[in-house]
Amino acid sequence: MNRANRKERGAAAVELALILPLVVALIFGALDFGMVLNDYQSLRAGVRDATRDVVVADYDPGCTAGSRGQQLICSVKAAMPIDTSEVRVRVLVPTSDDVGEKIVVCAARPMKSISGVFAPVMSGATLRAETVMRVEVASDPMLTTTSEPALDGENWDWCAP
Repeated sequence: MNRANRKERGAAAVELALILPLVVALIFGALDFGMVLNDYQSLRAGVRDATRDVVVADYDPGCTAGSRGQQLICSVKAAMPIDTSEVRVRVLVPTSDDVGEKIVVCAARPMKSISGVFAPVMSGATLRAETVMRVEVASDPMLTTTSEPALDGENWDWCAP
């Protein structure tokens, strides 16, 4: 092997060492971004679908345990096509049961890194979804505001009518 080939091999190794971390970060970043985007869209869709069910007084029949508020929270979580073990839900209902009043449904979930590469960046970040709709059908019995505890280090200040 001559000297020129050895230098080229060395240059290729250096180029690989410089480029490989960037390529790996790009691949894992795209993976994490895609999963977070999917979780966010699922959270929003679940909140929107459940809010629609609430305003027309059509709750998930599988959610029968507990108070009416707990049934609403169960209904919101049942509408989400993701793991809801870490999802927290808040349902704000008006003080009157009049048609036209606004109902607010909010949900929050910790952001997660599927690859683990960006876990330090995503640590402590939260995905949030909020939907506000007008009551179309009076509920019987009248609903009450219900809330699960907020995520650690968070509060429900962002969820308001």
